Amino acid sequence: MVETLVSPATTLAYGATLLDGEVAFRVWAPNAKRVTLRLVGEGDHTMQRSADGAFAAVLPARAGDRYFYRLDDGQPVPDPVSRLLPEGVHGPTEIVDPNSFVWTDRNWGGVALRDAIIYELHVGTFTPAGTLDAAIERLPYLRELGVTLIELMPVAAFPGTRNWGYDGVSPYSVQNSYGGPGALKRFVNAAHAHSLGVLLDVVYNHLGHEGNYLRQFGPYFTSRHHTPWGEAINFDGPGSAGVRRYFIDNALYWIREYHLDGLRLDAVQTIYDESPQHICTELAARVRGKEAIISVLTGAVLLFGLPTAKDARGSEGYAEDGVVQKAVRAVRSECRDLLVMTDVCLCEYTSHGHCGVVEGGEVQNDPTLELLAKMAVSHARAGAHV
Repeated sequence: MVETLVSPATTLAYGATLLDGEVAFRVWAPNAKRVTLRLVGEGDHTMQRSADGAFAAVLPARAGDRYFYRLDDGQPVPDPVSRLLPEGVHGPTEIVDPNSFVWTDRNWGGVALRDAIIYELHVGTFTPAGTLDAAIERLPYLRELGVTLIELMPVAAFPGTRNWGYDGVSPYSVQNSYGGPGALKRFVNAAHAHSLGVLLDVVYNHLGHEGNYLRQFGPYFTSRHHTPWGEAINFDGPGSAGVRRYFIDNALYWIREYHLDGLRLDAVQTIYDESPQHICTELAARVRGKEAIISVLTGAVLLFGLPTAKDARGSEGYAEDGVVQKAVRAVRSECRDLLVMTDVCLCEYTSHGHCGVVEGGEVQNDPTLELLAKMAVSHARAGAHV
């Protein structure tokens, strides 16, 4: 289990934080001159702006209440840091108490990398009901199958009720038709009880179009870089410090609040960043740092991604027909048996069957990493042709 220094209720710097009889609302909106908070059924409230472009207000409210933001008297839009959008991506944000769930996975020991057998699971198609709660009933089947790690395809809120998962527009919100944040916690808790780890697929290279209100709030996108899906996320241009914080905090949020065992970063070759420190490097360092993990753990936190050929060979694009690369980087932290997949050690898979961890200039063959390499390449190529 991942334990943190602070209560989950205070791990998010933005969004809605429950206090004693009140709620603190905070949103980063440097593009706006003024922001009004509309509590559904309670009216509008002016928020106070700070020098960093954040707007804040503390109001009487409770879990279950719903609200919108209005930027410069524009249309009401949901909070960019919403834990739940019960009425869809155009509807209000619902205030969620992150401490209301009672975890029972304190003795969960994690999954060693050498034992990783990953099952990629799409919540909407795994069961007829298409929910996380329905998926819990099939955990014994996965365990009997020999699976040790479940990789959930993206669960961030998307328009409608069915989606491949890669057009999410609210990175912090668990899709309501899947059961919302409570269902995801129940699923992870149950998976750990069945000795199954859970990874989450996250998309940090683009957002979907319908219901994407981020550009109203701040400089989240850039025309300097382009992805196959449109404008890239602004990790290296003006105002990018706040954008980087938004996505790094998102990664920490999944680990802290949902006890996830790891994250799979989608298509990192389209996460463009010309900063001195690439966003993936910073994200990995923060996730493996004491901000996220402080106790002596026997489990593992994993980060997976697929780098471009430039990362290891000095040229752009995928390596074709000769060298196919899998993002695999391993860092051992001060915590006992903790393994974090980051960008420190590179694992390569080539057509000659060579696979290993590059650490300190030496290559150590590892058949487990070879299987992970093949899996990542197959996933990336399949996704590129959908």
